[in-house]
Amino acid sequence: MTVQPILKEITIKEWGVDGIVVTDAGALEGMVKGHKYFPDLPTAAGTAVQAGINQFLDNIYEDAITRALPKNLVTMAEIEEVIRGSFV
Repeated sequence: MTVQPILKEITIKEWGVDGIVVTDAGALEGMVKGHKYFPDLPTAAGTAVQAGINQFLDNIYEDAITRALPKNLVTMAEIEEVIRGSFV
């Protein structure tokens, strides 16, 4: 569910969840190495943010998001949109 569009559509838009939406521990790396859903961590992290994830339980998320920004895999506006839920 980490990158599925229904995460944002249902939990955030329909149900009005405005708090923390978090990944499972290892989900970020698992989407790349285990499931091979994405080619790399920046792509996985950017897509997770776009799906509504605002908190990661992986220790590698910071580097992945930092590398996703200059590659235009996620925008600062998208990060700012989801991060508000972390501070509610």
